[in-house]
Amino acid sequence: MAPIEFRGVSKRYPDGFMAVRELDLAVEDGQFLVLVGPSGCGKSTALRMVAGLEDITDGELLIGGRVVNALAPRERDVAMVFQSYALYPHLTVRENIGFGLRVRGTSRADRGRAVEEAAALLELTAHLDRKPGQLSGGQRQRVAMGRAIVRRPAAFLMDEPLSNLDAKLRVSMRAEITRLQQLTRTTTVYVTHDQIEAMTMGDRVAVLDRGQLQQIGPPRDLYEAPVNLFVASFIGSPAMNLMSAHIVEGGAALMVRGQRLAVGGGDLPARLARSGGAEVILGIRPEHFVLAGEDGPMTLAATAGMVEHLGATLLARLDPGAHEDAAARLSFDSDMADDLSRRRGELLAVLDPEAPVSPGAPVRLGMREGKVHLFDATTGVAL
Repeated sequence: MAPIEFRGVSKRYPDGFMAVRELDLAVEDGQFLVLVGPSGCGKSTALRMVAGLEDITDGELLIGGRVVNALAPRERDVAMVFQSYALYPHLTVRENIGFGLRVRGTSRADRGRAVEEAAALLELTAHLDRKPGQLSGGQRQRVAMGRAIVRRPAAFLMDEPLSNLDAKLRVSMRAEITRLQQLTRTTTVYVTHDQIEAMTMGDRVAVLDRGQLQQIGPPRDLYEAPVNLFVASFIGSPAMNLMSAHIVEGGAALMVRGQRLAVGGGDLPARLARSGGAEVILGIRPEHFVLAGEDGPMTLAATAGMVEHLGATLLARLDPGAHEDAAARLSFDSDMADDLSRRRGELLAVLDPEAPVSPGAPVRLGMREGKVHLFDATTGVAL
């Protein structure tokens, strides 16, 4: 086991494209860190630099306290699990798991013990004499993990290992990988584009966008206190509702979609005062809406559109009236502005399954106290 540390690490390709920009990131010994972000954000490139499969342009990468920039992959004492299982189809499960040990010259007896231990841990003992073609997708992924485990590396590197599995298998394998990491306590860096995987698996989660680290922390911190609009909109499913809000009456109220929202108490007045402008972006997660019977602080009138009954919850798509573009001032991020523009005019609310909401009916929504997010309308930074 060993800590991993990025010190100002950058990756620039020959055509000038910057895949990773001055990444400062520390993974503690025995920690499970998830790198998450959209396609092209640099997360897999960062992982491949740890493995030695990508050269580092600038900065230093440390594994176990030593700089490994110039070390070959085999000298780094890390094991990688890929999206593809990369199993040898003509070898049995036993032979696939023990292949790396055989190449390293491990004795037959030691190799056999290591394979048996890994197979028991992964519940593969009954399948050791089968070929990969006789296994399910989940079993093949466990074989790939077993091949990494038997090496007893300083760190595990996992690059979207569940992407090829169906939804049900992904859920079970998420739990399996988390259980194994807790048993072995091996430093693990896990890459995914799926924020649900990130939130359910990682001790800490690092959110990347266009090669830059946006925020790192425990999953709950990213959900409850996103540092900017990108993290706020990326973490959470369904995504956070974002609305342009004009500060009026000296901060006592907000105008949102043509409606006056009384600010009320709490820390909202102070946060609005810090904005230093006349406009902010208001964020509220769908699950933090509640049905409100009367006018009150932070209540919004809307008309219900499509209503989806999901068993434990009810998902309502709502039209609050005037369609004001929350992206109007987001000059700092054109991609974010485009995404917000596509979502303009619709709010999502996750409500109690028995909530009396039907298509076309008027609805008044309240926002749970302490759950309202505010962002600078020009920079996107959380207030």
